[in-house]
Amino acid sequence: MIAHRATREQLFVLALGDLARENPDLLQEFRNAAPQDPAVKLGLAAEALNNQEYAEANKLLDEVIGARPAWIEPH
Repeated sequence: MIAHRATREQLFVLALGDLARENPDLLQEFRNAAPQDPAVKLGLAAEALNNQEYAEANKLLDEVIGARPAWIEPH
């Protein structure tokens, strides 16, 4: 179990790289340590997309955007 909060950089690497698919247990440790952290939810959304769980991925991404609207580019 993780005894401290992960750095934002660690979470982004986990969310955006192959680490989420390669280390699902690590992602769950981050989830247990900081379940409301938008970066953790971003990693979980990546995992849900990989598992073709589109409704769950959409829900998580909505939560991320609601918590951190600056993380998306305006169109």
